[in-house]
Amino acid sequence: MADTITSKTSFVKKFFRKNEDGTWFFVWNAHQIDKEIHDAIERSIAAAVSAASDAHWHESLSHYRKVLLLDENNENAASAIRDILLNHVDAKNGIAFCIDILKSRKDLVPMYVLLSTVYRAAGHTDKAQKAMKRCIEVNGQSWQALCELAAVQLQSGMITDAEKSVASALKTAPDVIQVHLVHVAVALQKKEWEKAIDIAKAAFRFDMKNPALFTQLGIAQYNAGKFTDAYFTLAEAIALNGTNLQALYYAGLSAYKSKNYKESLRFLKLAEAIDSSYDYVQYYLAAVYALQQQYEQAAQHITKQMSNGDMTKEMLDYAGKILEFVGDYQGGIALQYKLLDGSNDDAATYTRIGDLEMRLGNLIDAHSAYTAATNKVPRFARAHSGLGDVYVKQAKMDEAMQEYHIAIECDATLFSAYVGLADAYRLLGDTTEALRYIKIAIDIDAKNPDAMFMYGLIMESLDKSNEAISAYTMTLRFKPTNEEACFRRACLYERNGDYAKAIQSFKNVLVINPRSAEAYFHLATTQVAIARFNAAHDSFQEAVRLLPDSEAMYIGFGMAMERAFQREKALDVYKQAVQQNDSFVNALYQVGRLSHELGYISYTMDVQEKLDFTAPELARKLRILREQTEMMRSA
Repeated sequence: MADTITSKTSFVKKFFRKNEDGTWFFVWNAHQIDKEIHDAIERSIAAAVSAASDAHWHESLSHYRKVLLLDENNENAASAIRDILLNHVDAKNGIAFCIDILKSRKDLVPMYVLLSTVYRAAGHTDKAQKAMKRCIEVNGQSWQALCELAAVQLQSGMITDAEKSVASALKTAPDVIQVHLVHVAVALQKKEWEKAIDIAKAAFRFDMKNPALFTQLGIAQYNAGKFTDAYFTLAEAIALNGTNLQALYYAGLSAYKSKNYKESLRFLKLAEAIDSSYDYVQYYLAAVYALQQQYEQAAQHITKQMSNGDMTKEMLDYAGKILEFVGDYQGGIALQYKLLDGSNDDAATYTRIGDLEMRLGNLIDAHSAYTAATNKVPRFARAHSGLGDVYVKQAKMDEAMQEYHIAIECDATLFSAYVGLADAYRLLGDTTEALRYIKIAIDIDAKNPDAMFMYGLIMESLDKSNEAISAYTMTLRFKPTNEEACFRRACLYERNGDYAKAIQSFKNVLVINPRSAEAYFHLATTQVAIARFNAAHDSFQEAVRLLPDSEAMYIGFGMAMERAFQREKALDVYKQAVQQNDSFVNALYQVGRLSHELGYISYTMDVQEKLDFTAPELARKLRILREQTEMMRSA
């Protein structure tokens, strides 16, 4: 036996001595043993940390493995291994690492726990359960094993079993904070919010500075509707750990529910910076931006949320409204298709899809969507009204009126059908019938912007500009973003010679749509009318920047300058048009005409030659003009 012992490692020899009679005895020097082990652990930890700092994860694991084999209760090593296994090596290698250690140390509880954790992260809850059951067989009194088993059971939906495991852990280690964290997690899983709050508050006597406990309490308070309490609790969690993703996210939600949108945005953006795909962080960022009327940013976050995963029906509906508000109708359509679930509610969803396709000008797709709605619910009034709108756009007035009347039969209060009928009769020139139906629509809903807008169109067709202006003003009161109502009112002011109001109204259009070339153009012509030529020039340049290929815009502005006796400036505008696009032959003709009138003979002849080659009819027109001028001069 002595020979066997002496053949062991040098480490063993340090602690054994030979008696005078030749027998061996153990030298009891606990201090020396502890120092040797402590130094070995320190060296291994230093080597592990160094390897990890260079991202040499497998080398780091090898050193941490030595630490655990020397001190199985070393929580720092276990925590470091857990981080590496979950975040820096793939699941296959992580599992292999744990199993390899357990082959030599079947009683190493922390390694069973780590193996189970890796299995859970990889979605193998069945294997995680097997690992923990084996661990419980090894040491049924380990609170770490019982807590991990409870976590596995929670993930598997075995809540009753999880409760039993936690109860056992509480008996084994009633003063260990990790046990109470799992206890709270069970209550949260069961949606017993008040119970979770009570458990969490009671657990603070074991650890007053535990960020995970503050987080769990905050989540419980949030779900219990105690949003202000949750906000302050989660703020404590964040103060203790500023990268706590769950705390940041729920702090953002709690602030949102408390209508503290500034703080909500701050916390949600911090959560997004850590994990942009976490839960519904993109959706709630969109909601906060929408409430602050920053719709473009809201739409961007909705698009990100759509790529991250599913949303609830209420979320999809709200998200669709945000996208529609910013004009992303295609995105709105995509969201509506996600709402289809095979129920009769699909009729409303198909109708909404039809409405959005109409806004995109996709008449065939809109017709298909509305038809799908009527196939789902044959007497769905809004779908029939939508079909009427499609037929109006296709100039099929008989079919349109038939659909509108079906819609009214299904729902006599559906104002959109009356508005549609009014529009159809207006386009047919029957203003009497148009007025009759639009007045019915207004009686149904006097504050509806669509009805007031249609009334304005009818008044315009009757050449009643003041009544039309009043109708458009009412439209904008009910819907300030109605660009067409704002633009038409501005044009009526311009036509009536009320230039101050016209200018302000065109500027209002540009607030709604900063890229409206038509609004810039009319603003320019109105500014010309009141001799604000520099401002008019700037407005016009913005118009042609936005719509550079509109020859009519150049000619219209040039004509306005001529009417204001700014003929040289008008000639510059026509020349600019030709420089922009040499196929603008009508603008070239205007250059020739005005050059001739201003006495620029050589330039006129040059234009004449170009028109002879590119536009013979205009060349002939310019030649006649020159000949008439010569005849008048010789008379």
